[in-house]
Amino acid sequence: MELIEERHRRHKDEIKNMITHKMNNERLKYCQSLDRFMIKKREEEELREEKAFKKYEHFVSFIF
Repeated sequence: MELIEERHRRHKDEIKNMITHKMNNERLKYCQSLDRFMIKKREEEELREEKAFKKYEHFVSFIF
């Protein structure tokens, strides 16, 4: 009986570890994806601001 209980505990721990490992991997993938998304958004925002500033510079230099 003790052998069966020990085996059950061992399998339970292995399954728990596998699930924890899988959750950690998924969380890591999500964080990496979020980081890439935020970097891309920041670059797009900077590009948009540069374009707006260049338009403004051109408009101001055209008037004067």
